[in-house]
Amino acid sequence: MTKPRRPRRTKEDIEKSINDAAVDLIGRKGFAGVQLSDITRQAEIEPVVFYNRYKNLDEFYDEFVKKYDYWVSEGIKRRDACEDDALPTEEYCKRVLIELIEDLRDDKIMREILRWEISNPNPVTERTAMLREMLNMQLVFKFKKLFREGDSSIDIAVLSALMIGGIYYLFLHRDRSTFCGLDLNDPGDINRMCKTVDAIVDLAFSTLK
Repeated sequence: MTKPRRPRRTKEDIEKSINDAAVDLIGRKGFAGVQLSDITRQAEIEPVVFYNRYKNLDEFYDEFVKKYDYWVSEGIKRRDACEDDALPTEEYCKRVLIELIEDLRDDKIMREILRWEISNPNPVTERTAMLREMLNMQLVFKFKKLFREGDSSIDIAVLSALMIGGIYYLFLHRDRSTFCGLDLNDPGDINRMCKTVDAIVDLAFSTLK
């Protein structure tokens, strides 16, 4: 008997298969552990089908990481509640940081992007880091204007770097050990961190009053 022919897939179906395969493989192996052949095999496509869409794996990753990097896909582009000429509010600052915590808690791919960026310098990770920094700075410039005009003693760019960098590190470290007794696999400790972020933002904005 001849083997039944599989129904023809649409371009959208194939794209979804490629993306789903990458999500699963990267989640289990990390970016450095995934080969193009792994993705095509799991997506059940021939390599030529992949190459009809992307020049190489790097080009695919350039597009892929934009879907999962918080600052690109969610943090600023979609949640930019600050209009172009408006200064950011205290609540907006809190929301951006809390949503970053929630994204890193729930999204393994975002954590893998950061891990890959730190451990494997290459054109894709360099471009991703530069794009994230460009988007970060759009927000930082607004905060700097606010804090400069308010004559605050807080260097908001440094405070932002310390808070965002600390959040990154704590989530990347969470499966190694606790950190200062904080266990980010524990929802209660994540809630403690969110409350403390709120308090730090309150303290920073209090210097404007």
